Amino acid sequence: MPCTLRPAHESDASGLAALAATDGRGAAYLSKMYARPEVRGTGVAEALCRETMQALAVEGQAFVWLGTHVDNARANAFYERLGFTIIGERIFDVGGVQARDWVRLARL
Repeated sequence: MPCTLRPAHESDASGLAALAATDGRGAAYLSKMYARPEVRGTGVAEALCRETMQALAVEGQAFVWLGTHVDNARANAFYERLGFTIIGERIFDVGGVQARDWVRLARL
């Protein structure tokens, strides 16, 4: 269930949230969350994330989880502000280089 946020006066999406899966037990995985560079810092990303979380709750999901790179201070602060807490970490390979994410969870 990807969600896009479009301003009424433009045809291009301002942001995108893509859900990879739900686990059948009330948790959804937010795979991608993007806001176009020109709308960053305007509240578009927060509105998109809150809209996505609300849609998940209406569908019966109880939680949403995601991963953010441990060094991405802006994204980590954003998700903390929206109620996502760190519940673990994951290490994965990107082109032969290990990357480390915080795994974050929010109750819907």
